[in-house]
Amino acid sequence: MKNQKTFTVLFQLRSDKIVDGRTPIYVRINAHGKRSRVSLKKTIPANLWNPKTRRLEEVNREAIEVNIFLDEIEKDLIEAYNQLIKERKLITPQTVIARYRGEDQIRKTLIQLSEYHKFNMKSVLKPGTLKNYYTTETYIKRFLEIQRNTDDIYLEHLDYAFIIDFENFLRRNVAQIQKSRPLTNNGVMK
Repeated sequence: MKNQKTFTVLFQLRSDKIVDGRTPIYVRINAHGKRSRVSLKKTIPANLWNPKTRRLEEVNREAIEVNIFLDEIEKDLIEAYNQLIKERKLITPQTVIARYRGEDQIRKTLIQLSEYHKFNMKSVLKPGTLKNYYTTETYIKRFLEIQRNTDDIYLEHLDYAFIIDFENFLRRNVAQIQKSRPLTNNGVMK
């Protein structure tokens, strides 16, 4: 019986697209019985290609650099495959390529999450409660602007230090920003 739990990375040339002695190089990924071919957006001298080693014959500096480039891509693709295995994710050539490119994880930000919450809870929450969410979002935006010199932050960058820094910001700066009285402990904790 054929083993479907395989993974290979092969480099191939497009000999039908040779222009001025140079041809585009592709990587073909075989993963669990499926395959996909992706352009590396690089052309190489076709006459230096060794089909047995699937690398260039190292006769000049460019060939050496291309071989190093191919070795790095192969290493990174294998690492992406191993990460997906460890995370018990679906393994296809497309998921390996997406992980290699960093396109497989949807990165959300704190402000996006806040806006999503406001939009979805608008019909559920009372106006007074909704006002509190708007105020908190304003405080977060000001904190990010003043303390972090940015207008948003990825959720994976939220950590304990962020929480403590935001708490200290609320205790010290809200009265100056909003021209109102400082927040009490209950207000800060909420």
